[in-house]
Amino acid sequence: MAEKRFKDYDFKTIKDLDLEYLKRIDHKDLFTMYISKKGETESRTKEFKTLIDNIDLLKSRKNFLNELFNQYKSKYETYQKEFQDNINSIHKLYTSSAGTAITSTLITGESDKFIKSIEQIFKKWVELPDANKVDSSDPYIVLNQIILPILKLCEEYPLHPSVNKFSMHCRDGRFILENNDALREFCTNQLNITKEGLNIAREKIF
Repeated sequence: MAEKRFKDYDFKTIKDLDLEYLKRIDHKDLFTMYISKKGETESRTKEFKTLIDNIDLLKSRKNFLNELFNQYKSKYETYQKEFQDNINSIHKLYTSSAGTAITSTLITGESDKFIKSIEQIFKKWVELPDANKVDSSDPYIVLNQIILPILKLCEEYPLHPSVNKFSMHCRDGRFILENNDALREFCTNQLNITKEGLNIAREKIF
C-alpha cells in the first residue's frame, strides 16, 4: 500500500453538478408545463410537487457540499500550520539540547546517547529526498521519520532531562494528524451520503 501523504487529503467540491439551468427556470413555467393537459390535473400536480421538492433538494445539497468543502479546507490549512509549528518546536528543542549535550560531553567526557540518537534521526530525514525522491516535509513523512522514532527513543531513555519536552511536542504532532484523519473520514462519509441523495434526486427529475 502506498504511504499516506498530507497533500492527498485534499478533496474538491462537486463541480459536475451544474444547477444554473435549474435556477433560470421559473416555478410558474414548470407548473404551466406540468398542469397543461385537461383530465390529468391531480396526477400532474403530484408530479409537479415531486419535481420542485427534488430541485430544491439538489440546490440545498449542492450548497451543503460547498460549505462542507470550505470548512474542511479551513481546518486542513489550520492543521497544516499547527503541525509545521510543532515540528519547528521539536527542531529548536533538539538544537538547544544538542548544544547542552556538547557542553556536558566536554565536562564529563561522556556523550549523550539520547541526543546523539535524535541527531541520527534528523540526519536520516534530511537525506531522505535524495535517496527516495519524496517530499520529506510532508507531515506524514515527518510523522514516520521523526516523530514516531523520537517517541520510541523517549521510551528507551525515560530518565533523560529532555524526554518530557520531546515527548510532549511529538505527541502533539501525532495528535494533529489524528485529528486530520478523523476530519477527512467524517467529510468523506458526508460526501458519499450526499452524493447518493443527489443521484436519487437527479434521477427523479430527469
